[in-house]
Amino acid sequence: MKLSLAVVLVVAACGPKGSAPSLHNDTAGGQATLGQALARDVGAGLAVAIVPGPDGLRAISADGARSQTLVGGEVPWALVDNRAEVVWFGSPDASQLRMLDLAAPAQPAPEPVVIATGLPTESGAGGPLCAIRYPDAAEPDLDYSNSILPRIVVELGPTPRLTSDGGILDLWDQGEAFAAEVAKAALPGSAELRRVAARGAGRTIRLYASAASAGRVAEVPPDGCEEPDLCGDAQAIPGTALWRVVVGHSCGDGCYLDWQIYDPARKAFLPEPWAHRLVQAAVAPDGSAFVTDGQVIRFDTGPLGRSSDDDDGPVFGGGGWLGGVQVDH
Repeated sequence: MKLSLAVVLVVAACGPKGSAPSLHNDTAGGQATLGQALARDVGAGLAVAIVPGPDGLRAISADGARSQTLVGGEVPWALVDNRAEVVWFGSPDASQLRMLDLAAPAQPAPEPVVIATGLPTESGAGGPLCAIRYPDAAEPDLDYSNSILPRIVVELGPTPRLTSDGGILDLWDQGEAFAAEVAKAALPGSAELRRVAARGAGRTIRLYASAASAGRVAEVPPDGCEEPDLCGDAQAIPGTALWRVVVGHSCGDGCYLDWQIYDPARKAFLPEPWAHRLVQAAVAPDGSAFVTDGQVIRFDTGPLGRSSDDDDGPVFGGGGWLGGVQVDH
């Protein structure tokens, strides 16, 4: 179950099975960029996931056969921004926002840039989330949890700045106090923000995509949803022959939607626990896997590496796919 105000499926550009990522960056002074090198060496013809985790920021091939550590040390969250061709991520203590430039030369390996410091790591509703906001009026924020939790927002543009969304804190009359804490943070990376924002400004690439409606699965019991008509709603998962289907819905301080992956060819739900995790997820360009909460999950075999289905350890936020095109909510 995921707590959310709206459920978003982040979708990478769909291509033929096994296709390499489609990158926007040119070579850097005749050299391969970091993104190009990762596509070549890690992907080797397959999609490349970039995920946070206890062992750092890592690039992983869609089959799990190859990986490369990009940044060492624990990385609590990451956002792959294919418009600006950077990866935004948090420091181990979440007090800093850092950036890795995928369009920089691959050799020598680019160093992460510190963008913001002194970020609040706690709020009245737990640790705040982070989001990237482009100036386009129709562009939704790039985030890893479209929830009621408070967020620190980096606004890109000619004059970048930090703002906040109070989320549930606004309902508790604590939003102004949270905003004041965010206002104390510094932006030593303002010049870098202006540079990468300008890079992405002329591109039509967007950040989110809603999966197309696939109709309904009639056998889902309506009594599992507070709004009975929601149960059974199906969406096609881009790049695959699978659907995700609403199998539960409830509301309290926020609304919960429970999705489960469904195979319409077999007319059967995938029974594994991870089949309920296609929420706030990024789907691979080749349709082989998805990323959620910092974990790569293949549609055929399940999670690569660590399994968090029954894990009481820390949850890592976000992750995504190299070269993916992400369009609209």
